[in-house]
This record gives sequence, structure tokens and C-alpha cells, in this order.
Amino acid sequence: ASRLAVTRLDFEQPEEAQPSGALFEVEAPFPPSGDQASAISQLVERLQGGSRYQVLRGATGTGKTFVMAHTIAKLGKPTMVLCHNKTLAAQLARELKSYLPTAAVELFVSYYNYYRPESYHVQSDTYLKKVASINKELDAMRHRATKALIERDDVVIVASVSCIYGIGLPKEYVERSVQIRRDMVMGVEPLIETLQADLFYEEKTAPREDPKSGGYLIEDGDSQSLQHFGRGSYATAQAADHSDV
Repeated sequence: ASRLAVTRLDFEQPEEAQPSGALFEVEAPFPPSGDQASAISQLVERLQGGSRYQVLRGATGTGKTFVMAHTIAKLGKPTMVLCHNKTLAAQLARELKSYLPTAAVELFVSYYNYYRPESYHVQSDTYLKKVASINKELDAMRHRATKALIERDDVVIVASVSCIYGIGLPKEYVERSVQIRRDMVMGVEPLIETLQADLFYEEKTAPREDPKSGGYLIEDGDSQSLQHFGRGSYATAQAADHSDV
């Protein structure tokens, strides 16, 4: 049977190594000042003491996000931050990432650019079908956030209420995935069968066809190669010498 060796992996964003030592490490050009240090210590003490609800109040520009970053780092637990809209979620994710650069700070929001549910107007006897536009970049970010939750502990997910619905059961999500690593050798037929039957990938026929998510391309030349286009990732595998298998 034909074998392929993974020779190249390209990601929209590089995978980050988990930090050594503390699970979260805050990086900032300044230490907590004013009431920030007191707020951090009180939040951590009360949360560690079993209090489920705490409120942090402060005017705009007083460093609430900075306090949150330190609180997350001291608690050392995977964290979800809920926001009421996409704009605020994206802004908060950028700020938290700047304070926690070695952690997996990911964004999980609705992938719709526009969504109008189907409806029926009785007075005019009018039926309007559902109309939706999906943002593929946001869709890829949702999968990146889910992947981080599965693989890492130093995770901060900044999400909108879209996270209530999720993207499926964790067990099923893991089972319907293919682990691809650099220098990995795999069988061609089993890989293609998995891509088609389990992940519903489509085979591309033209080498110059737009490498959209959910497709793969097999090229035959001096050596057979397979290109796989995942959500936010791109992998190339070349034919492997049987002596290396």
C-alpha cells in the first residue's frame, strides 16, 4: 500500500509552546498599581475560598482587563470570558493576549456575518426563507479555540453567547479529527477514506484550484503527494520510501 510522509505544515497562526513553570505568565511593562494590587489579591482570595460570584467595578481606563489577566494567572485555571458582542470580544481577546502572550488566548464568537431566520407574516401571507452569510475566518477561529481546549491547559477563551451552543460533543469532536504531525508516515488509502467518510472532505481536481477548507488534492508526478486543506491549516505529504516506514 502507498505511504505518505508529512513534509510540510503551515498554519495561519503558529502553534505556541506551553510555558515552563507557571501555567500562565503575565507580561507587561508595568506592575499592578493603585487599587489594582488590592483588587487582584481580594479576587484570588475569595475565588479560592469557594466564592462563586465576584464583581470587579471600575471606570474606563482603570485597568480591569489587566486585573483579570493577573487574576487568571494566579488562579492557574482554564478560563472563559463572556462578552455581549463580537466587537468587545475581539478587543478583549487582543488585550488579554498582550498580557498573556504564551497562553492560548482564543476567540469563540458566532461565525455569521449576517443571519435572518425564516419567518412567516400572517397579515401579508408572506414567507421569508432563512438567509445567512458565514465568515470562514471566524469559523476557523472557533475550531482553533476548541482545539486549544482539548490539547492545552493554559487556555483563555473569549466568547460571545454563541458559546452556549458550542460545536458538538467533545468526544465526537475528537473522534472526527485526523492528527497530522511533521515527519509522520501514514497510509494513503486509510487517510483518504477518513477524510471522505468521517470528515466529509472533497477531492480537488485542479492543482491551481483555490485551496478552500475541507478539501484535499492528490498529485502524481515523480513522487505522489497529497495536499490537505484544514480549517486554518495547510499540510503537504510526499511519497515515503518503504525503508523509512
